Parts: sequence; structure tokens; C-alpha cells
Amino acid sequence: MTNNDDRAAVDLMRPLRDVDPTDGPPPRYDVSSAMRQADTIRHRRMAVGAFVAVAAVALAVGVPLGLRSHPHGGPTATAASPSASVRPSSSPTPKGQRPTLTSAADLPLANCTVDTLPVPAGVGAYTAWVGGYVDPTGRYLAGSLIKPFTLPLSDYKPGKAVLVDLQTGHVTLIPIADGGASGVNASGTVIGTTGPNYIGWVYRNGHVSPLPKFKGSPIAPSAINANGDIVGHATVGNTDTSVIVRANQPGIVKELLPKGIYVDTITDNGTIAGRYHDKPWIGDGKGDGRTLPTDATDPRGEVYKITGDYAVGWGLNDHGQGLFPMVWNLANGVLTPYPMVPLWQVATDGTVVGDVSDGDNRVGLIGHNGVLQRLPTGAASDLQVVVDDMTADGHTVVGKRRTSATVSGPISEVGLIWHC
Repeated sequence: MTNNDDRAAVDLMRPLRDVDPTDGPPPRYDVSSAMRQADTIRHRRMAVGAFVAVAAVALAVGVPLGLRSHPHGGPTATAASPSASVRPSSSPTPKGQRPTLTSAADLPLANCTVDTLPVPAGVGAYTAWVGGYVDPTGRYLAGSLIKPFTLPLSDYKPGKAVLVDLQTGHVTLIPIADGGASGVNASGTVIGTTGPNYIGWVYRNGHVSPLPKFKGSPIAPSAINANGDIVGHATVGNTDTSVIVRANQPGIVKELLPKGIYVDTITDNGTIAGRYHDKPWIGDGKGDGRTLPTDATDPRGEVYKITGDYAVGWGLNDHGQGLFPMVWNLANGVLTPYPMVPLWQVATDGTVVGDVSDGDNRVGLIGHNGVLQRLPTGAASDLQVVVDDMTADGHTVVGKRRTSATVSGPISEVGLIWHC
């Protein structure tokens, strides 16, 4: 593990994102066990999005994550530069095999501009951006901040949550004593957690309300749709249960079905996605659904996000290469092959974003049709970049960047917003 793998910003949806993408799983490696261990760790994550136990995830996983021509100035559809070992999607890829990526630094630069987000007034010493979510329309950004930190993070770090109206520039400090955001919808409704026990809350119309408990246990929300329906997780004993709080029944928590499903996201029409029996799954939350194919004999994997007809997640590979990103076209069943890099957000046209360790650095990525490009850092030198979220049209991407290359601390991060 490099120092990049000990960084402080990890999203709830990315249990395996910090492992180094270079080697395949060792013989007899138990992916299911690693997934479960990673989930336990990520639910103990800091409410502001900072990762408490990155090293523990690496030990639990033990393998790397295998995990457009844009009509409005986005990344071009040209293949990577000759120095980058990436096979464009136009080249036929044998079934089950994936393109390879030698160095993310050699990828062509995406045609995106980047702005930094100012630290809002009223947050005091909480100046380090550690998480950001943008609603699908690009109107609202929910951010989380902590005080500049040192590595490794070994305990809970209090934080502040803010809501930014990207249309007007107005910034609201969400009135919670401590915590961070976990999502935002197009109405400006924000979900998040507070304190080391990750007690869920929702900010709506200027007021914060606690989320109801499930069998006496607090809910850690993970996603919210346009209707205001919230999905999340409650740990009862040693069992993690995926639940939903519907906007029209804000005081009622219901378990999502089938029993044992792990849910990462919910769409505006109520479709849920995640994994079931360690396989990528989408369904209605009432028990009906289906497993998505990974083109591998061992079909384990997970769905992180659905946008329009596209879903993004990860799955295994039949060639011993490890875990790869999966980009499913739900309308025709086609899988778009990408190299072994972490990708976790997808747009309605299939554009994907993520970030990957590249030597001693971390590089932001944007891709379309199997072709990857790197996001600009907005800095004179190459500093670590983490990508958090993207709008439904793929034009707006949010994340953060280290303010310096130091790893001895105190470390700080600045919020970024890319326009592609």
C-alpha cells in the first residue's frame, strides 16, 4: 500500500476502491469474505466521508479493485495516447478479457475545466473538503469538511456539512453540531450522519430531522432519489440490513427485499441496486429483481449506481486478472470493457468517472465507450485527486484535491468541480 492508499476521503459506496490495481487475486482468495469485512469497516467510516480504516480494508481485500466525444465540450472520443497502454473500445476484446492500463498519468487530458470550491463562512477550523455529492441536475452540492488531518486516521473526526446552490452560489451551513453529508437530490434535500455511531438525518426545507430507527438501531443513509425516498443500512446485532424510508411515510422504516440484499442506491422510479448473494442485483425492493451478468464463470460483484439505462459496479474476471469495473447497458445487456480501475458513477450516456492510484499519486478519471481520460487537477503540480460524484448528463463532476504533496500532515483538501 502506498501513502495514497492512506488518504482520508472515501465514499460509502466504495468498499474496495483503495486497493492497488496491479495484481489478480491470490489462489483460494475469498472475495465474499473480503466484501463482508469491507462493508463492516465502511459502515464504521466517519460520517463526513473520511475513511477510518483504509489499511484494514486492504488487509481484508488483499487484491486490487478490478474493480466521449461530448457534444458540449466534454472529453474527446479519441483513444489514449500511444504511450498509454490502453486498448480502445473499438478494438475487439476477447470475451472475459479487459483492456490494460500501464500508467494513468499517460492518459490524454480530458477537455474539462476545473474550479475550486471556497471554504464556506461559519465552519471555523473545518477547512478540509473530504466528501461531495451533486444532485443529478447539477443544481445542488452537499459537502463535508473536517479539520486538517494527519495519517493514518485512527478515530472519528468531527465534521461540518454544507449545502451549496451552484446556480446562485448561496452556501448553507446545515444546522447539525457534527457530521457530514451522504447525498442530495434536485430539491436540495440532504441526507447525512452525525457522530461516531452514524445516526442518520435528513435536511429538508431548512430543518434537520433525525431518521427513524430500525429495530432500535440508527440508520446510516446511503442514497436519496428525486421523490425524497431514502435508502440506507441499519446494523442490528451483527446483521447489516438494507432499509428504506419513503418520503410519504417519513416516520416508517421498512426492510428492503429480498432479505439479505445489500443496497447501494435507488433510482427516481424506485429501482434499488447493490448485491444479493454477492452478485450484482437490481430490483424493486419488494423481492422481485435480477442478477446482472459479469461475463465471468464466478458471477460475484456489485452495482454502485444506476442512471438512465446504465449501471456501474464491479465484478470478477475469468482470466485471473482480479476485479474489474462493470458498466452495464440495461437496455441491451451489453457490457462496456474498461481497464482495471475503480469507477463508481455513471451518466445517462454511459460516461463514467472514478480515480486510481498511479505510483505515488492518485489520478481522476473520466471515460466513455471503454476509453479513459484523466481529469485536470487545476494545480501547477500533480497532486492527489479523488472523484466523488457526477450529474446525470455527465457535464459536472465533483471531488477534491490535496493542497500539497505532504503526507506528514497536517493534510488538507480543497473541493473541486469539473465542467465537461
